[in-house]
Amino acid sequence: MVLKKLQANLGSALDIPQDVLHDIPKITVVGNLEVWIENHAGLVEYTPEKVRVNTSLGVLTVSGSDFVLVQLLPTEIKLEGKLQQIKFGEE
Repeated sequence: MVLKKLQANLGSALDIPQDVLHDIPKITVVGNLEVWIENHAGLVEYTPEKVRVNTSLGVLTVSGSDFVLVQLLPTEIKLEGKLQQIKFGEE
């Protein structure tokens, strides 16, 4: 508990983004055409209509159509297609 409070205070003082400090996913959406997922923990499922990704907060599901996995790196995923829904949690 004390360590987390110290991290939060230090992160705030040094202006460190919360996603870096706490290893939480950072999701960037560009219109309904692309999504970047940073700080992921692995790809669970990939189809042209659905992509499921492990994160520190649980499974992230992106639904839509015509998905193309443009980039898959150890900590980043770039997905293009027609986005309809993004949600956390199992289906």
